[in-house]
Amino acid sequence: MPDGRSFRGAIAHGVQSLGTSAAWSIVGLVFSQGSTLLSNIWIANLLGKSGFGEYVIVLATVQAAAALASLGLGYTTTRYIAEWRHRDLVRTGELLGMFSRLSWVAAVVAASLLALSSAGLASGALRAPALGPALLLAAASTLFTVRSGFLTGALNGLESFRLISLNGIVAGIAYLSLTVGGAWRYGVQGAAVGLFVSACLQCTLLTVALHRERIRHALGKGAASFAKERRLLMRFALPAALSGFSTIPVLWAVQALLARSPNGFADLAVYGAGLNLLTMVMFAPSVLNGVAMAWINRSRVVSGEAAYRAAMRSNLGLSFLTVTAALIGMAVVGPTLLGLYGREFRTESFAIILLLASALPETITNALHQSLQARERMWDALLAVNVPRDTVIVIVALLLIPSRGVTGAAIAYFCGRVAALLGVYWLVHDKVGHPAPPVTMSSASTAE
Repeated sequence: MPDGRSFRGAIAHGVQSLGTSAAWSIVGLVFSQGSTLLSNIWIANLLGKSGFGEYVIVLATVQAAAALASLGLGYTTTRYIAEWRHRDLVRTGELLGMFSRLSWVAAVVAASLLALSSAGLASGALRAPALGPALLLAAASTLFTVRSGFLTGALNGLESFRLISLNGIVAGIAYLSLTVGGAWRYGVQGAAVGLFVSACLQCTLLTVALHRERIRHALGKGAASFAKERRLLMRFALPAALSGFSTIPVLWAVQALLARSPNGFADLAVYGAGLNLLTMVMFAPSVLNGVAMAWINRSRVVSGEAAYRAAMRSNLGLSFLTVTAALIGMAVVGPTLLGLYGREFRTESFAIILLLASALPETITNALHQSLQARERMWDALLAVNVPRDTVIVIVALLLIPSRGVTGAAIAYFCGRVAALLGVYWLVHDKVGHPAPPVTMSSASTAE
């Protein structure tokens, strides 16, 4: 057991490492998320409120398909690569190979299914047949988006935050240039082409980065068999994937309901703008929580239970402080940012405020969720956090969107995030508050 001095040194080193990693992640995400915000603002001004609403649903459909197809692989890859690279380089390489194969299969299937169903989605679910070609064009980007999710997860697990940041800078600039240029020249379909080209570029850059990191860390090129890793897949990867099958269709359905509501794509445009501002508020907390995932798992493996608990508390406190500061900042600059989309976007300020308020319960939920992933309690998280949250969102959305439009959608989103916070608090406080079992090489091998 480490003495007090070595324990404090380990925590201090962990916090310093967390700060450095977060700084690199922030630089990359500033370009990545900033380019998305600027692109959306520019496209909203080019295409108008309804035209921007059409682009929002095209983008949301691609993102939903990619998130579903990713099967939680990015998250799962980060979790296990962060742990095993400190214990067994051979197994780390094998896990990378297995997750890589899964991501390729998922990417091809998702892109194919979305391409085949694009016309039906446009005319049926969205009641906008004219969007069929744009959805078909955007479907191709799903292939690269799914693959990029795995690649980013692997680089996160290897703590290669500098490479992720540099990729984010280049990909962000490309995304802004290509989507805005496409929208200016060819409208929604042109923006969809820009989405595809930028996704292809990002995937290529991440592939090169991971290849170099595998060589630098001396990781093998083999792939573990699914039978050998069945425990890992059943206890963590499967429930992580199922959580996406619960969440993503619900969030997409809310936007589809808005598209079919009396105000149609105009309401959807406001909702999309609100989600953009919410993403800005969640920016720093998300970076911190993503970086902390590798730190927390490393602390548990390398430094023991006390260091792990200290890392959890530090992440929770820092997450609360960052989201509070972000909300205060958004209260100051939010009206100006919303006005950049166009004057007509300011008419639904209550809906925007509700969406932004969701950042607080969402951030705390994400920070507490680290305890569940570290202990591999993903089935509990699925049943007590994800399913109640998504059920609440669906019920409230069905009740309120037909009469209240975008305000009803915002209320549904906020209520769902509160339900998730209550669920994760109950789990962490009553179910996994006890110390995690010690992680050793022998215990890991016998668990297979």
